[in-house]
Amino acid sequence: MNLWRIGVFAALFATAHFTINAQTTVTLRPVLDTSIHSSGFNPKGTATILSGNRRSIGILDRGLLRFDLSTIPTNATITSATLRLRIVQVPIDAVFSPFELHRALKPWAADAIWLNATAGLPWSSPGAEAETDYAAPAVFGERVPASGEYVFASTNQMIADITAWVRDPASNHGWLLKSANEGTQGTAIHFGSSESAVPPALEIVYSVSMEAPVLREAKLISTNFTFEIHGSAGVNYDVQIGGEVDSGNWTTFTNVPGAAETPVLITVPATNVQ
Repeated sequence: MNLWRIGVFAALFATAHFTINAQTTVTLRPVLDTSIHSSGFNPKGTATILSGNRRSIGILDRGLLRFDLSTIPTNATITSATLRLRIVQVPIDAVFSPFELHRALKPWAADAIWLNATAGLPWSSPGAEAETDYAAPAVFGERVPASGEYVFASTNQMIADITAWVRDPASNHGWLLKSANEGTQGTAIHFGSSESAVPPALEIVYSVSMEAPVLREAKLISTNFTFEIHGSAGVNYDVQIGGEVDSGNWTTFTNVPGAAETPVLITVPATNVQ
């Protein structure tokens, strides 16, 4: 965690400093996921996202998953994003294939099937069509046998997808998950869904650019040290105090929630320590 600190010192009285959390990490699980099949259904029901080509019967499966990004500020800079899927089951004599994430371009719902993104809204072609129903540029993942996970590590494409959704939430239709070799039988894998004990996990690291607060009118009034905080809109500040500038512990004295253009007056009891 990166901390941005600005110090104000009152000689022979109290010392106050301010911390701003400049970088945040969030881990999200899907708000919606499902899979679509060229024939039949998912034999494990809603407990898994099924994607690939089933051995011997040649059924194609593709997954869909979407995350709610509303907790991320629209002016945030996404610095990294990693999606982890847990492998639940693979075919006998599985043919391991790379899997791809493609940004979905068409809204879909839990009732999505091979022919329709949702009731009354068909895919452009069965199973969804590149460049019409989903973007062609892909994010490739990697199987991690030791952990039983399939990991899509942070890439420029993944960051671009998430940034676009944060800026324009209405465009967030999530990702389509498909095997890169879905023409090969035995590539189908069951991944844990949001309804399982091992749901997908999307870890996003982001930062928000903000200006340093301006501190004014610092003065000693009777037995108190006072000053004003002219902060940034929507930013929360911690006011902490300590007996020494360069050693010892700092403790939170008070919080200033959402300091904006209106200055906030802080009053700290003065003591005789440095």
